[in-house]
Amino acid sequence: MKKAALILGLLGIMMLGVLFAQEADALKEIKANPEPVEASTDIIFVFNKKVPVQISIQNGFGDVIKSLYSGVSELNFKIHWNRTDDFGNYVPAGAYYIVVTEGRYTSTKKTLILK
Repeated sequence: MKKAALILGLLGIMMLGVLFAQEADALKEIKANPEPVEASTDIIFVFNKKVPVQISIQNGFGDVIKSLYSGVSELNFKIHWNRTDDFGNYVPAGAYYIVVTEGRYTSTKKTLILK
């Protein structure tokens, strides 16, 4: 009887692991076009299911430069970014990160701005 309870407990733990692993796979792809960025870029996101997300642009120090989107994702959607920060200022050339947060998971993609 104890062996059966132990086996059932281990199976339950394995099932929870599978469920959490599937949750992490919601975001399949992030693409910026054009890359590297000059005047503006279209950022394309591909999800395998609709999930609540927050999408932002961050600098190399982790500061949020621009909040792009907060809400439920579509399976495929595009956001246009014109190189401005949250205050309407044009951001300088350098390295920036597209950050997608879905629940407790965060995905990033580095992008470069030229000129």
